[in-house]
Amino acid sequence: MITGVISSVRESSTVVGAIVGAVVVVVAIAAVVVAVAVVVVVVAAAAAAVVVVVLRVIVVILGINLSSSH
Repeated sequence: MITGVISSVRESSTVVGAIVGAVVVVVAIAAVVVAVAVVVVVVAAAAAAVVVVVLRVIVVILGINLSSSH
């Protein structure tokens, strides 16, 4: 009787351990995904800023060229 209870407790503890392990793995994967998403957003924002600066420089150069040609 007692050994049956102990074995059932062990089985349940292994099940709980497996569930906790799965949750930890899922959380770790989610953390990696979030980190990658943050990096992508930061890179995209930096790229957009660079594009805006380049476009402004081009507009300024074109403006100078247009004003000097006139």
